[in-house]
Amino acid sequence: MSARPDVGGRDLLIAAALQAFAEEGIDAVSIRAVNRAAGVGPATVHYHFGTKDGLLDAVLAHHGDEVVAGVIEEARRLLDQGSATPAEVVRSLTHPYEEMLRAHRESGLRWVKVIDQLLRRDRDRVSDPETTRIRSEVARMAFPYADEADIDRAIVTSMQLFVTQVAQLPAESVATTQALEDTLADLEFLTDFLAGGLHAALSRGPAF
Repeated sequence: MSARPDVGGRDLLIAAALQAFAEEGIDAVSIRAVNRAAGVGPATVHYHFGTKDGLLDAVLAHHGDEVVAGVIEEARRLLDQGSATPAEVVRSLTHPYEEMLRAHRESGLRWVKVIDQLLRRDRDRVSDPETTRIRSEVARMAFPYADEADIDRAIVTSMQLFVTQVAQLPAESVATTQALEDTLADLEFLTDFLAGGLHAALSRGPAF
């Protein structure tokens, strides 16, 4: 193995780090281990990302940009609609995760496992200001009489529960088309369950 950095190894490093962070835990994985798993030179992470934090940011963006764009698109659709039910509020946040899993399967599931770790210890790191703002606008349509702080707390709690449940799924749950469809059906049920909880906590009207 060459001691020189591999200038073309960026994607290999992201894939290797994503798998290692998901399976072993972010703190347990060293830069050296990522370089070794990617099959590149020992200076390659530093060449492409500078630090382990820089590599982690790239891992977060790997599927995160897609999920954030999906959340914003769903929220804008509801805002244009001018109304939202509790189920629509929750689904606007969970559906982009489901679509990401449909598109990326094993890689997508690993990414959710990394997100789950960060939600437990460093929530601000995975917060997107535009997503936070627009999801609050949507939620206020569904719960016009609820306190804004209660809305934000309820939304964050619902999403953390959703991500944690997805992160606990085994790799087999997305390994085949049928397994993936069964998993997505279960996640739709979970979304409805969370919508019911959101309604119970915040709304005075019918849940659906």
